[in-house]
Amino acid sequence: MTGSGRLTYTVVVYTRPSHWVENRNSTARKSSGRTLGNLFVMASALQRLPRVASCHPLRVFSTLQTSSTPLAPPPIPVPIHNRPLLVSSSSPSFPKYLAPAEPSFPALVTPSAPFSSIAELGEAVDCHISSQLETHGALLFRLGSAINSPIEFNTLIESLSSSPMHYTGGSTVRTSVATNVLTASDDPPLVTIEPHNEMSYTADPPTRIAFYCMSTASHDGQTPIAKNEEILKNLITESPALVAKFRTKGVQYTRYLPDKSSGEFASWQTQFFTEDKATVESYAAAQNHAISFDSADNLTVTYTLPAFVNVNGSEVFCNQAHCVHSSYWQEHPAYEAAAATRPEHMYPTHTAFGDGERISGEEMAALRAATWRACRAVTWEAGDVLVLDNLRVQHGRIGFEGDRKVFASILK
Repeated sequence: MTGSGRLTYTVVVYTRPSHWVENRNSTARKSSGRTLGNLFVMASALQRLPRVASCHPLRVFSTLQTSSTPLAPPPIPVPIHNRPLLVSSSSPSFPKYLAPAEPSFPALVTPSAPFSSIAELGEAVDCHISSQLETHGALLFRLGSAINSPIEFNTLIESLSSSPMHYTGGSTVRTSVATNVLTASDDPPLVTIEPHNEMSYTADPPTRIAFYCMSTASHDGQTPIAKNEEILKNLITESPALVAKFRTKGVQYTRYLPDKSSGEFASWQTQFFTEDKATVESYAAAQNHAISFDSADNLTVTYTLPAFVNVNGSEVFCNQAHCVHSSYWQEHPAYEAAAATRPEHMYPTHTAFGDGERISGEEMAALRAATWRACRAVTWEAGDVLVLDNLRVQHGRIGFEGDRKVFASILK
């Protein structure tokens, strides 16, 4: 790459001035600084933030400017009520359109000076993640032509202090394209993927997830993001009994993954990235999952997890009760032909309450409507990198047309 000079960044956060900044351990510290329009420059607080790798906050934050231009909304409203291949979207309580991004959700970060390498860029990105992700939950780095391929995105990821995680046992079909980079999803383009916290059907989900957009869709293809806190508020207001059931019972997850010889969309080989049954059995034992292979080498996995997790002392509604429910697969192009006769537990994933009680259609519709009402649209530009706090912010995908290419890296 070419370019020279000290790296500086413009941070667009669109928040009211605040005199408090939280570090990664949620310890509030008083800060001092000055107000520039709507942006509060927390200079002294930045000096006290934890150091990450070789991060030097004053160098990276040496230029901070505000902008009057917020993250652009979709060019036209994105209809989601009664949307094809979006389960439960015919519910009367389902929102009509996907809401546009809020001024500070995601917070927008843009470069204001050249940089010498992707590694230097990665250092700056790491500083912003460490100091701002806990506050905003979502950071959109609008990098233009700085990153041009999954390989370069992988280089950026390797420059971060977060540790990449493997997608072993994941619920969706993905293709590995670099050491720490996967396709965001291999689901057919027109399928809308429900918002979810990545791998929250595991006992130890990733704390962060990063996405890179190499090319955009010709129509739709936005990434909806939603704060778990807002989803829970919606549920407490509209379905308090459902919240109580999730809190006391948890979520039971069932997975049925046939052998790849079946030719089905998802097999245990694709989801565990192995041809070795012993590797799958070892993974399941470590996770305390009950598993069995039948005579045709088809795999069934069952386990129960809490519906809430503890994040820095706060109770957070974080699970995939809705997103990996069999009703999602029943409208999926790979399975819809058999939806009338196929048992719920014989889809790639299925959920129930932790005691085995079935989640009713009405309860599932209420959960999905509450989730989608909390969603905000991220409209991609080529070169964008989106980083999310995976325990507090959900992400999904609006079905699309065109050559949209988005990649993911799962981080701990």
